[in-house]
This record gives sequence, structure tokens and C-alpha cells, in this order.
Amino acid sequence: MAVRATGEPVGVGDSRPAGGDGGRRRRLDRIALAAIGGVLVAALAAPAMPAGPTAPRATAQEATPTTAAADAGPAAAADLAALTLTADDLEAVGLEGFGIAGGSISTLEAAARGAAEARGGEDEPVAPYRTALLEAGWRRGVQSTLAVPRSGEPRVFDRSVSSAIDEYDDAAGAAEGFAFLNDETAYREVEVRQIRGTRSFGDETVVYRFRGAADDTGEPFQGAGLSFRLGNREASVIVYDWDGEAVAIETVNALAARLLERIEAGLGEEAGLSGSALVLDGASVDDGYANYLLRAGETFPTVGETAAEAAALQPAAARETFLVRQYVAAGNPDDLEDDAVYAVWLHRFPEATDAAAWLAGEREAAGIYAAPVVGFGEDGFAYSYAVGEGAAARRGYVGSTRAGAVGLTIEVGGPPEAPLAAFQELAAAQFACLAAADCPGFVPVPSSWTGTISAAPAVDAEATPVAGTPAP
Repeated sequence: MAVRATGEPVGVGDSRPAGGDGGRRRRLDRIALAAIGGVLVAALAAPAMPAGPTAPRATAQEATPTTAAADAGPAAAADLAALTLTADDLEAVGLEGFGIAGGSISTLEAAARGAAEARGGEDEPVAPYRTALLEAGWRRGVQSTLAVPRSGEPRVFDRSVSSAIDEYDDAAGAAEGFAFLNDETAYREVEVRQIRGTRSFGDETVVYRFRGAADDTGEPFQGAGLSFRLGNREASVIVYDWDGEAVAIETVNALAARLLERIEAGLGEEAGLSGSALVLDGASVDDGYANYLLRAGETFPTVGETAAEAAALQPAAARETFLVRQYVAAGNPDDLEDDAVYAVWLHRFPEATDAAAWLAGEREAAGIYAAPVVGFGEDGFAYSYAVGEGAAARRGYVGSTRAGAVGLTIEVGGPPEAPLAAFQELAAAQFACLAAADCPGFVPVPSSWTGTISAAPAVDAEATPVAGTPAP
């Protein structure tokens, strides 16, 4: 996988994040309005924003527990995606101007793959990490990255802050996983050095500094991080300075304290919309977003957005919006422009009538192109789109529906083309998740789609209706 320090303007959905895969890159793009097939769709063609690398971690160090929860076994299901740091947390410690740059929800396989790549690169065997996490009882993980662009270069990171939370079956397993993942000698891609910390958090704490160079420009970067364990959860805060300046440990401590407060406040909280999001899983899948853009009435801007711009992209009556955006690698692994895209927007409204009103507005915007889709709810609809020409041609499907007071929009797109069968399969599965008591959470890339993620004849830019559910 290529890792980049800079980037040029890109087209529809062709930016790939580093997310949790260990990529050392600085490029960013931002959510925008995109006209697809003549229908203006909020954030439909939003390319993802690359984040910093997976947290390099050092050898575990014992510390004094801070709460009674540290001795507990599995806590009630919490909305882990809602517990990661926000821009407000960063502002509280003096870091201003940051916005969402990406995020991920990990499967065991994705977590093992990310840990392997962060330590030894793309050729590092994944099996030992998978086995270690499985034996430790690793259950789930989330990661979120906030970043601020460099002055005068709005598409290049100046600093980025990643926060992550991993959950295990019990505290004993978490201690085992913590010790395994926090071995500084395992890092060969980045120079990692454990240092003596000045504060302790939870049951165990490690503090470290690291340095490296961006793969495309060779520009040096530095960073500092802190990982701690609290009962059956491990959390980390990583600060990257992409201009190569040293990061103050006091800053990392302050951020870790904020993250600990969020985790303790969220213990026992039931899962929110993130627990109803369907995420693709597989070695060819790269994470872009798994982030709240709106929660409890508070809007969370992406990199480069103002609060007003971010709010304008959300449905007026919505109280919560969660976005998942992922990319399926195709063609040249170093080329961002040939990856297929999968995206889901979930909106929670105060009442079912509010969700119905939103959906009616989406249908009206789609106009004559809207058509029903099997297994997508009585009010659900979809339309196809085609943008670009020649090698840049992309074709796919977008659909919207609702389940009670929750609205859903899903996109499955090329290049070169996403088959209708793949869209129908994923749309129906995601719709079922909204009503399921136990959503599966992760699904593989549909076999009907994987065969089309390759070069194809050029498609002229156009929009076409989905007449019922015909073959593509």
C-alpha cells in the first residue's frame, strides 16, 4: 500500500485513508456536495481523508488503577465510536482547528492486519498477530483521527491526533493483548522508543516517542503516544507532527486524560447508530470513515470545514449521523483512482414522521430516477449514476430508505462499475441491520462485485433510473 505525504486534487471517491493500517501519509480531502447524474446529493461523492498511522506501541508498564471499573469483567455494550476524542477535547488542551480526518471499526482480521503492517510493513505475516489477538479474547476496536492542515497548504496535514479503543472479553485477556501489542522491539517500519511517563492512567500505562519519514517525500515526522488499559479495554492517544517537530508529553497526557474521562463516562452506555452500521471486511478493503458527524445535536466538522458548513450537510431534523466509508482496492495498489467505494450514512431523527419527511425529500430530489429496490423497505428507492469518461469512468448505485426513526443512504460504486446485484445485497443487509436485535456488523465484499473491480470499457457520464430491479 502506498503511503503519501502530499496529494493532488482527486475525483469522486478516489482518496484512500491510512486509517488503522499503519500508512504514513498526509494528504486530505473533505466532504462536499457532489452533483451525480444531475441530482445534488449531500456528501455522496465525498472522498475520505487520510489519517495518521496505526499507533506504534511500546512495552507495557504497570500503573495504579484509577477506578473500580478497572477490575471488572466485560462491560455492557458501549458505543465505542462515540467515546473517541473530538475536536472539542483537543481545543480543551490547546489544540485548535482540528477536524475529522478518518476512522475505522475493526474486525479481528483487520486489527491483526493493521498491527502487522504497522510493525513490519505489508510483507509482515498476519497469522501471529491474528492468533495472539484471538487467544487474548480481542472483541472489537475503533479508531478515529483528527487533523489540522498546514498553513497555506490546505490539503496537507500539519498535525494529526489519533485515538483508539480496543475491547477484549475480560480484563485478563486485555492485559495479555496489551503486553503483546506494546512491544517496542516489534517495530521495524518506525523507530519507537519507550520513555518514562509522568502520569499513570488505568491499570497499565506506556508512553513512547517515535520518528520516521513519509514514504513519498522522505520528509521526517515525529510523534508521541500513550496507551493505557482500563479493565477489559485498551485505549491509546497518538500525536503526529508531520513537520518533524517534537511533541510535548504534557500534550499527550492531557489528551489521554480526556480520553479516559470519555471512556469512564460511556461505560454501560448502549450502542448508538454505530452498532447498526454494516462494515465491509477483507484484505482488499481500506477504511475511510467510521465516524459520527452529528451526535446529541452537536456537529463534528471534517478537516477544513467550519461548524456551519458541516451542519449544512446534515438533515435539518436529524439528531445523530454516523458515516461509514470504505474503499475496495483494485488495479494498481499504489493508484488511488481505481478503487471502488462503499458508503453508508445513518441518520437518527426524533420521530418516525421526521424520518419519513426526510426520505420524501430525498425521493423528490432524485425525481424520475428513483425506483424501488427489493428488500429495502416499503419506502426505499434507488437510482444509478455514471460519472467520468474513459479510464476515469465510474458507475454505481445510491439508495435511501428508513426503519422507524432512522434514515439510511447507501452507495456502492465503481470504478468501473458496481453491479446491481452487489448493491441489492448490501442495501438489503444494511436495512436488515437497522431492525435486527443483533446486527452482524461485518460482511465480505459481495462476490458479484469483486469480479467487476477491474478495468472496463469507458462509460459516458449519464444518469439512469433503476427500473425495478433489472440486471445491470
